[in-house]
Amino acid sequence: QVPQVTKAKELPQWQELLNGQVRCRPCNKLLDEQHLSTESHKTKLERWKQAWELEAEGYRAPELPYLAWVPYEGTRALMCLLCRKSGRPNGTWVSDAST
Repeated sequence: QVPQVTKAKELPQWQELLNGQVRCRPCNKLLDEQHLSTESHKTKLERWKQAWELEAEGYRAPELPYLAWVPYEGTRALMCLLCRKSGRPNGTWVSDAST
C-alpha cells in the first residue's frame, strides 16, 4: 500500500520523500499501487535490500577463495577471479551462488 506521509523519517529506507511525493529508491519512480505490483519493482527492491544489508553489516569474505567483492556502480558485487573473458580481464560477475 502507498504510504501517506509528510515526514521522510516515517518512510522505510527504500523510499524517499521528494517534493511532497514518495519515490521508490531502487526504481527511481513515484510510488503507487501499480508500481508496487510490478515484478520489476519486486526484483529491484529485493536486490536493493540485499545490497543495503551488506553495506550496513559489512561484506563478509566469500567462502570460496577465488571470489571477491569488487566495487560496482556505487556498491560492491561478487566477482569470480578464475573466470576471465576477453572483455573482463579481471574476472566475471557472479550471477548466482551455484555457478
